[in-house]
Amino acid sequence: MRRVLFVILLFLMCVTSSLANSSQNIEEHAAQISNAIAVPLYSYDLSSVASVVESIVTDEDAIRAVDLVDVNSEEVIFQGYKNDAGSFVKEAPISDQMKSDLQQFSMQVVHEQEDLGLLRIYYRVTEKRAAAGLSPEELEWIEKNPIVTVGNEIDWPPFDFAEDGQPMGYSIEYFELLAEKVGLKTEYVNGFTWVELVEKLRIGEIDALPAIYVTEERQASFAFTSDYFSQPSVMVVNSASDDIKSLSDLSGNALLPSGVSPSLI
Repeated sequence: MRRVLFVILLFLMCVTSSLANSSQNIEEHAAQISNAIAVPLYSYDLSSVASVVESIVTDEDAIRAVDLVDVNSEEVIFQGYKNDAGSFVKEAPISDQMKSDLQQFSMQVVHEQEDLGLLRIYYRVTEKRAAAGLSPEELEWIEKNPIVTVGNEIDWPPFDFAEDGQPMGYSIEYFELLAEKVGLKTEYVNGFTWVELVEKLRIGEIDALPAIYVTEERQASFAFTSDYFSQPSVMVVNSASDDIKSLSDLSGNALLPSGVSPSLI
């Protein structure tokens, strides 16, 4: 009984496809690096790997660090970062602070269908935020609140559900895309009923819900964006039944969880 609506702080309402090119550029650079280092990595020629990475990364200002994880040992076998002068420092550890401040994009390195390792690119998002048309106040808010806590349902596929505790669904993917484009990190909270998640949003224990039905009561407490997807809902009853003619007739119905009104679904 829900129309899928995106609920998050209002600064995300201005995020549009204008950021698609930035994300695509990072993915294209990752593919370029992955393809270029596949042969030397297959030969375990890390010196050539470093040279290739440096030549490509130097020309892309957004990329600030790169590391490479060996598929067998799962150890980092190459890493490097750009210093304040913009020079690429090879074979130097990437600080935890730098990793925390940057976004990450990963891609497998494959040679002749053999998985060799995982390439991880760390990039900054300042340009992305500017491209989104965010105001100075919105940018300041993001700087002070880099992590958004998101409620995740466990049983509403294909939009919002969880598998083995991991958030899944179209709405989760949409949320992740928007957060990535403006440089936010997400933390998901699940394991609770829908009513509990709505209450957590109301009292401020979580920051957002990725999909929710809009009601007048909720509009008094929550900031809604425009809907990104609409799901028409219908109620089907047996034509011979005279017991259910409207949603209000479902109040107290055994099919509903205890204490749940149809208006809260």
